[in-house]
This record gives sequence, C-alpha cells and structure tokens, in this order.
Amino acid sequence: MADASRTISKPRPRDPVPPRILELIREKNRAKRLAHRTGLAADRREANRLTRQVHDSLIEFRNEQWDSKIRSLTTENNSFWRMSKALRNDRKSLPPIHGTRGLVFTDVEKAEAFADSLELQCRANFDDVDLDHVEEIEDFAKTVSERDDDTAISPTSLEEVAEIIGNLKNCKTPGPDDISNHVLKPLPRKPRIALVNIINAVLRLQHFPACWKMAHVIFIPKSSKDHKFPQNHRPVSLLSSVGKIPKRIIQARLKIVKDLNIIPDEQFGGFRPQHSTVDQLIRITEFAATSLNWKQATGAIFLDVSKASDTVWHPGLVYKLCESGVPIAMAQLIQSFLSDRSFRAKIRETLSEVYPMEAGMPQGSRSYTRFSPLISRNTRILRYRYTLTIPRLSRDPDTSDLLRGNCKMQ
Repeated sequence: MADASRTISKPRPRDPVPPRILELIREKNRAKRLAHRTGLAADRREANRLTRQVHDSLIEFRNEQWDSKIRSLTTENNSFWRMSKALRNDRKSLPPIHGTRGLVFTDVEKAEAFADSLELQCRANFDDVDLDHVEEIEDFAKTVSERDDDTAISPTSLEEVAEIIGNLKNCKTPGPDDISNHVLKPLPRKPRIALVNIINAVLRLQHFPACWKMAHVIFIPKSSKDHKFPQNHRPVSLLSSVGKIPKRIIQARLKIVKDLNIIPDEQFGGFRPQHSTVDQLIRITEFAATSLNWKQATGAIFLDVSKASDTVWHPGLVYKLCESGVPIAMAQLIQSFLSDRSFRAKIRETLSEVYPMEAGMPQGSRSYTRFSPLISRNTRILRYRYTLTIPRLSRDPDTSDLLRGNCKMQ
C-alpha cells in the first residue's frame, strides 16, 4: 500500500488579495464570458483590457508586498540574515554518496556512509610519533581518574543556571532529546532546582552523564567540492540543550584556574570573549607597518590546521591540563566529559547506528593545541582558533624567507 501511494504536501497559504483586485478579477471573468457568448470585437477588446488591468494590478500588489517585506527586515531577530541566506542558497538534493561501502543511494545507506567517514576522521593521529611516549601519556591519563583531591569544584546556584538558560539562543536546533531552548527558558522554579541538584552532583562526583554525550550529526556540503564524497561535507553536531548548561559551568570553573599557561593570551584570539579576527589583523598590520617605517621587509607563514578539533587526543589533553596546574578534580571531570562519547549521523529524518568518537572535541568546546615554533625575538605568533600566522621582519628580504627553516611545531 505504501509503495502504491504518494505523499501530497499541503500547499503553502498565499497572502490575501485586496478586495479591489478580487472585484476586478470577477469583472474580467464576466467580460470574458460575454465575449465568448457574443463573439463581438468590442466585447473581446473589453475583456483583453480587463485582463491586462488585472495583470498590472497583481504585479503592483506583489511589488508593494516585497517592498514592505524588505523594509521590515532587521538584524535584531535574524530576519535579515534569513532572507539573505534564502536568496543566496542554491539548494540541491543530496547526490549518491561514495563511501567505504561503495556508492549508496538510500537515506539509510547514506547515513551509514557518513557515520563511517566521521568515525575514521575522529581518531588521533599517531604518525611519526614516539610510541613509548604515547603509552606513557595514556598510563598517566588512566591514573588521573584514580587519584584523590581535596580541592572540590565549587557548586553552581539557581541564579547561575538561570542566567545560562536565559543566554541560550532560541534558533538552535535541539539534540537527541528533542528539548529545545524554547522549552528550557520558561521552565518553572521546581524543575530548575532539580536541574541544579543534578549539575551539582556532576561537579561533586566528577562524572558527566552518558545521555549528554550523545550527538546527532548533520552534514553541510562544502562549496567548490565534490559532494559525492562524505569527507567533503562539514559535520555539525546537535548536542543536548540541557547538557550544554553543565558544559558552560565547567568552562566557567576552568577560567577560575589561574595557572593555565598553555598559550599566552596576547597570541591567542579565538575562544576568548570580546576577541575576533579583527584583533589579529590589526596586530599583523601594525607589525608590517612598523617594519616599513624601519625600512625592513616582512615575511609571514600562514598555517591552517585541518580538522584540528576532530583529532584531539584525549589522554594528551588531560596530561597537558594537569601539567598546567589544573586541579585533579577538574581534570577528572574533563576526562569524563571527553571519554565515551558517541554520535549518530542524521540524513533528513533517518539516523545511522551509534558510533563511538575516539578522539576530538565536542562542538563548541575549547581545545588548545600547543605550537612551539623555534623563532627569534623579531618573530611574533598570531593565532585564531586553528590558524597560525608567524610574521617576521628583517632588513634582508631573504632573511624573512628563512622563517620556514627556523620553525617547527610540536
């Protein structure tokens, strides 16, 4: 029965036509019936005149509607950006996907192909590394969960949770639990108190619930790429809106730790409040202008770390946090937050099987990667998220080109 039937979509309701145009349409229909019945030339001319008048009136009405729509657009409620995206967006159907299992066509097979690709992508890169050192770091990470620490993580409060919920964006798509931010914001006091108690238990036990570590992943095609291959689609994780609340509390507690010195603040421009790419652009422009005033040449290397957040090695990150002075209790909570994460690929309304995420950072979390260039005092480092710029000035233009030979990353 299902194969012999088809789904009929409900037509989108149209805007009502003004009464004057409706009356003009009825008059045109009467004139056309009269011209068809009599066959006189005068009646045909009158019917044609009314037809043109109806056509012009409808065009004028649609233009007035469009002008009113354009005037009502604003950036405050994102209507301007939605209209801009709708006008620029060239929506195309998802083509057959060529994954590890060959060419697939159905949504179920496509979801599994995307999930296979993402699972392979979210793995730590151990090429050209010291395996003994890797084993040492992994053993250290295992012992972190067994340590005892008297430094407890400060609990949250009803006011802090209410502030976080109030700052959640309404336009965000819900995660696997289908609880949207619209549902959380009018939450009464009693459920909020229960949520505060749950989050305080998470902070006290240093254990992040598994239900908040599941993600539904949708895939957005990258421009100028062959969309037949799953790696040419950008994965976007849809996480639980409730699980984002303790995540922000953990980030706030992590800021309190004063001994975090993974990357100097003056070098780092991403994942920091009131900072953007403009800050780093101003710095490099000022650096180049200074070299011109000193009659020196400026050379620069621009590096972009591909899929940096997808290959973050969890034991290595825990080791660096402990090495940087993060309390053991906080390191244990972050370790629980990162470990045993899973995802399901989502194509339209179809979900894949559950796949583990062995490495990588959850969407929206902060991952710090240590770059240690061996550079001179005439060289600066400018970072934003996962891009690195290393400019250098010198009186000899060839000297700036030698920067490539004097820089290495760890």
